[in-house]
Amino acid sequence: MHLSERVRSPSSPTVPTRRVVALLWWIAAFVVFAVGAAGPAAAHPHVFVEAREEMVFDAQGRIAAIRNVWRFDDGFSAFATQGLDANGDGELSPAELAPLAKVNVDSLREYRYFTFMNVGSERIRFGEPTQYWLDGTDGRLTLFFTLPLKTPLDAAGKTVRLDVYDPEYFVAFTLTEKDPFSLAAAKAADGSPAGKVPQGCTFTVKRPADLDPMTATTLSLIPAEERDLPPNLKAVTEQLANTMTVTCPEKPAAVPVVASSDEGHPRTVGASPFGVGLMEAGGPPVGLLAVVAQWQRAFYGELTSALRAMKTDRTAILLLIAVSFAYGVFHAAGPGHGKAVISAYLVSSRGTARRAVLLSLLSSLLQAGVAIAIVTIGAVVFRVTSFTMTSIAEWAEIASFGAVTLLGLYLVWRKIVRPLVRALAAWPASARHDAGGVQPAGAAVAGAMAPMFKAGGTETMALFSAAPAASASQPSFSALGGAAGPGRMRLKMHGEALAPDQIHAPDCDCGGHAISPQAAAAGWRAAAGAVVSAGLRPCTGALIVLVFALSQGLYPAGIAATFAMALGTAATVAALALLAVGAKGVAMRLAARDGRVLRFLHRGVEAFGAIVVLAFGSVLFSAALLSHLG
Repeated sequence: MHLSERVRSPSSPTVPTRRVVALLWWIAAFVVFAVGAAGPAAAHPHVFVEAREEMVFDAQGRIAAIRNVWRFDDGFSAFATQGLDANGDGELSPAELAPLAKVNVDSLREYRYFTFMNVGSERIRFGEPTQYWLDGTDGRLTLFFTLPLKTPLDAAGKTVRLDVYDPEYFVAFTLTEKDPFSLAAAKAADGSPAGKVPQGCTFTVKRPADLDPMTATTLSLIPAEERDLPPNLKAVTEQLANTMTVTCPEKPAAVPVVASSDEGHPRTVGASPFGVGLMEAGGPPVGLLAVVAQWQRAFYGELTSALRAMKTDRTAILLLIAVSFAYGVFHAAGPGHGKAVISAYLVSSRGTARRAVLLSLLSSLLQAGVAIAIVTIGAVVFRVTSFTMTSIAEWAEIASFGAVTLLGLYLVWRKIVRPLVRALAAWPASARHDAGGVQPAGAAVAGAMAPMFKAGGTETMALFSAAPAASASQPSFSALGGAAGPGRMRLKMHGEALAPDQIHAPDCDCGGHAISPQAAAAGWRAAAGAVVSAGLRPCTGALIVLVFALSQGLYPAGIAATFAMALGTAATVAALALLAVGAKGVAMRLAARDGRVLRFLHRGVEAFGAIVVLAFGSVLFSAALLSHLG
């Protein structure tokens, strides 16, 4: 395969300054896109909780504990309780739910139970939950758990603030409409009063406001743990939390506040905060993605409603398909590794619009297929619990991240290491050729950027072939197509510069033209790796919808909804992948006026895409594996 270069005389114009500036803007835009698509920059709620909170006072009138009553949404309740009905009576007893309750509170510790208490800027520390259980009435789980303070707090003369929320917005909390918060006296084991609420204590309840894009952007810049803020920023943070403020009158002998030094465990991938289901990227919704998060939440609720409606109205399948497709569109617009892998792969190879759409569709369908396989084999065939399905999904996630890492290593080898090795190996021969020596016939200067043709006029070029023809009567063929004379061919140029898809190298993933079967096979192997690495991790939303459909006796409808969701996901991923391909194409055209800039940019962008895939996969794979094993 030949590496071609546009002939440029010393008098040829250089790239204009405005083109260089525009080129840099396109590169910067893609960097922002690649990093933003991979990182946890936006909301991704998959668990929805209606909360009711109680502040518990002991016999001395001190704040002793916070009692949480959290009711989960239908979909998560169905997924979490899968396989827990041990006696098959259709009812979930407290004993059957006890293992799940323990998993819930154990998993919540890492997230500080989403319960934060402050007096001024000082954080109050909580101990381990003392009482916890689950109730499964009406098919919806309700988690009861009591968080004791490490040191009871005398609130006399103090204003105590209690926040209940997920700073990363994986869990969406709303307070109940009726009695969302109360002050309660502690109770003894027999239920008799064992505490007292100080007279004169009052409280207010503030629910989070809808996040406008500007407020959401400001929130994203504030650390979730930060409380010592100026008044204007305090007003911003209050918009994300469910806040209950308690004020008690002054009295003597106040107990000193104990500030928190417990920063909690680092965030890990894997199981969700409640121990079942996969965790997905979260964070305060930013800018336009705040609107995306709102739509995603709305369509998630419509999904379960449409499934429930199908029990009495089979025509609701049409609504279910439409809602599932829309949910997939908005779900894919949030953070996730799939679109980052597909986009970065297309940039690191000869990505075309057709390939972008095809790979996006295949990876989304594979993701749906993995979710269906896990639920079908696990829940339908073997009737395993949600714990087992979560473990299977976690290992699929680890395998997916491992595949991303392997794909990154392969791309770095093809796009960076191998060309450098070949260029270094060819350098002595190139030096001798430049000094007047004769380069051996057929020695391809692989990876080197030496010109292989000379000017043949303003409209034509004489292109030398690296391999001479067998004879004058048996012409050879160039990688650019067409017959050549003995040792060279004439190439008709229809413009000043070669188009980007005419810049070839021995290791390019070229589609079209005349390429070797080995190169074609290598290109499709890499493409298959991108599909597998992006699609092997099942979607949490799909798992929940499938199990909920199974619990309603509508599993085929759940499968149909999952595939519709995959098509919606494919639409968004394809749009973002086309944006990446388009950005690369525009950058190539902007640089086409100068052949040296074009070669450098072509190699540089492909190397950048390979590095993005490798770095992204390495971080995710190591974090997931260490989390699972540790």
